[in-house]
Amino acid sequence: MIIEPILPNTASCFSTHPTPKSKGMKIPWQSATFPATTRKRHLLLIDGEEDRRYVTRAGLELMTDWQIWVASSYQEGFNFARTQSFHAILINLDANPLGILQQLLSHPATQHIPIILTVDRLRCADAEYFSQLGVAGAIAQPYDCVNLGGQIADFLNWQGDRD
Repeated sequence: MIIEPILPNTASCFSTHPTPKSKGMKIPWQSATFPATTRKRHLLLIDGEEDRRYVTRAGLELMTDWQIWVASSYQEGFNFARTQSFHAILINLDANPLGILQQLLSHPATQHIPIILTVDRLRCADAEYFSQLGVAGAIAQPYDCVNLGGQIADFLNWQGDRD
């Protein structure tokens, strides 16, 4: 008998709160445009835990046609994001969430890149706070690696990237 965990519906919680865009605030990543011919997505995964990083990357690569780049620390991820061109960044928040978010959201080379967070616990108040910061979405852990690509695509309105 296989028992599957019931995962919280974070998308509905996240989308029920006003976003900076609905309050008239400008979010740099929402104004970024990529060529229409660009189909393959380049996603940077920042996660300090090796096992979770491996499983997340494998799930995304198996279920999408995206190219997944991996960083094992916030500093490595920030340096990588400044020098490479990514369509999105997926960050696991654990120790110092505001440090990396402030760096990515304020640096001219990275502020246009949408950020999706994975967090240990996601309450509606947390989702609202992240939304006000300009984060594209937040996903509670444990998440389903098979459906993770679809969740990310939904947050970013990447049509045709959901299975």
